[in-house]
Formats: sequence, structure tokens, C-alpha cells
Amino acid sequence: MPEPVRYRALEAKLRTREGFGRYVKLPHWTTHPILVLLAIAALLLAYNIISVQRTIIASPIPADLAVPAFFVLLFDTHGADAADSLLLTAYVWEPIIIAPIVLILLVIRAFTRTADVDKVYQSYLRSGFISQRLFVITPLAKRQGVITAYQNENGDAGRRALAWMEKTFADPAGDAAKMLATTLVHKIPLGQIIPAQLVLAEFPAGLYLGRMTARIGAKAKPGQGFAVIADAPKARAAAYAIKDKAWIS
Repeated sequence: MPEPVRYRALEAKLRTREGFGRYVKLPHWTTHPILVLLAIAALLLAYNIISVQRTIIASPIPADLAVPAFFVLLFDTHGADAADSLLLTAYVWEPIIIAPIVLILLVIRAFTRTADVDKVYQSYLRSGFISQRLFVITPLAKRQGVITAYQNENGDAGRRALAWMEKTFADPAGDAAKMLATTLVHKIPLGQIIPAQLVLAEFPAGLYLGRMTARIGAKAKPGQGFAVIADAPKARAAAYAIKDKAWIS
């Protein structure tokens, strides 16, 4: 858990709407499509530029006409045959078509982000707390993901429970580790965070366990700060990463 002084300072920052929106990373559904579209556009544009440069180098074009020829060839969609022309059309026009789509997504993002932040912020005020990701356990099969833990207070019982889990998984091939891994996978849906007491009744209140995909888990690091929002009626929680700069006073 964070040191008391830093913890209280950060808690004060997140109690304001401005601070919460500034320091908490809130995912938005447009992020992935925007990144994918930009990557596609960049690859197509780069390939087209390289192809044009190769054509100019291989052609007897005077130096003073190289620049005009570059732009003519860059937007040229006439190939040796129909298939070649179709391919050139994709190289030329797809980045141009993608640009307004990305712009529309950015506009949607700008208009909806405020409402999204407000919704999560209000939930945080009702049932949220600050935690550090206490550990990342990866003894599960690759497709079963990794286990993470969060705690809403500095409780000895929680620390003992986590220490017991780490000790159990110290021998991943052992029967105890296999049994615990089976229980975690069975009780925790992939991509969700739930109260630890739903996994084992002996776990203390205030401790939460999550299971994320191996791809996301590969980037996970113990100690990263999170704003965790508990949803008691649905018996689960959501964790939103806190930006590193938030810890700086």
C-alpha cells in the first residue's frame, strides 16, 4: 500500500472532479479503433511513398521534375492491370478515407469523455479506494491469464493472505498450487475483479482479486497505483490505473 502521507495526499487529489479526471487513466471505446486505423493508414502511406521513391530512382526523370513527379505518382492509381490498379487505389485512397473517420472518432471521444469521467468519478466517491497492485501471480496456464490483488486498507490479515498465496505458488508444480490455481480460475471470471472472500471464505474483507489476460498481464507491474471502485450489489470491482505524476506532491 502507499505510504500514509503520500496516500492521503493522493486521496485528496482524487476527491475532486478535476483531480480525478487528470490523474486517473480511464479507457475509452474509441482508443483501440483509432490506433488501429492510424496504424493501417501509416503503413499504407509509407509503402506508397517508398514505392514512388523507387519508381523515381529507377526512371530517367530530370532532377528539377522529381518533386512534381513524386506527387503525381503518389496519387496515381493506374497500374499495369486491373488488379494492380485496385491495389494502388487502396494505397492512395484508404489513408485519405481513414483520416475523416479518425477525426469523427476523436470528436465522439471529446464529447463523451466528460460524461464518462463524471460517471466513474461519482462511483469512486460512493465506493472507491486507492490501492497499489500488490502482486502479479502467473502460475496459471497461458490461456487462463494472471492473478492480481488489490486492498483498500493496510490490514495485517490481507497481507497474511497474500503472503500465503505467494508461498503456495512458490512451488507451482505442487498439489496445493494446482488446487489454488484451479479455484482462482473457476471463481474469478477473466477480465474481472471480485472480492477475495468469494474465492475463499477465509480471505479478509477489503481484499480483491482479479484475473487478466496474459497479454495484458505481461505489462502489469506490482506497485502501480489504482483507483479501485467496488460494486457491492454485483460483487465485483473495477480498477483504473493512476498516472505516475499523481504521486508527486
